Amino acid sequence: TRPAPRRGLPRLLAGAAHGQSMPELKFSGFGTLAAVGSDNRDADFVSTIFQPNGVGFTRPWSVTPDSRLGGQLDAVFNSRWSAVVQVVSQHRHDNTFIPQLEWANVKFQATPELSLRLGRIAAPSFLVSDSRFVGYAQPWIRPPVEVYGVLPITSNDGVALAYRRQFSNFTSTFQAYYGRAKARLESGSATSRPGWGVNNTVQF
Repeated sequence: TRPAPRRGLPRLLAGAAHGQSMPELKFSGFGTLAAVGSDNRDADFVSTIFQPNGVGFTRPWSVTPDSRLGGQLDAVFNSRWSAVVQVVSQHRHDNTFIPQLEWANVKFQATPELSLRLGRIAAPSFLVSDSRFVGYAQPWIRPPVEVYGVLPITSNDGVALAYRRQFSNFTSTFQAYYGRAKARLESGSATSRPGWGVNNTVQF
């Protein structure tokens, strides 16, 4: 006699393969092409202290202060785990546009309100920290250097906690972070001491 065909096994394997689905991936990009002019021959205008030269003293017109190109890859593994990687190309300390890793972190959504990130995270120092490089998301040509130039470091290597709660028409977001920042200047590189911060944002 011939054994009966094992009809259940292929169906079981197909179900197991379906259960181990690949993460949901989303790619997005942004960019700004801007030309800046200055007739000040005594100094250069730069948008960050990391730019070795700019417009004015070095040249009357330049695209380096504000032009940049960025790409971001988001991965959602399930309802609790996700990750993001963001790379930005802009005028660097070495007078090049070599892309730099701006974000690279894993997020754990503990509850609908509470989340935890680990890795390289946007430093939540300002209201538009998450969209600081996205020119078309701003109401200005660039974030005001008089304000944002005080803290030119835009990312932090460490851990961050966020708690978001809805109150009627208000949304309150509390953030706390700990870690250290790295930066490269024309004269060398620097790493900050471990630091921490807390902030709260209320939106109506």
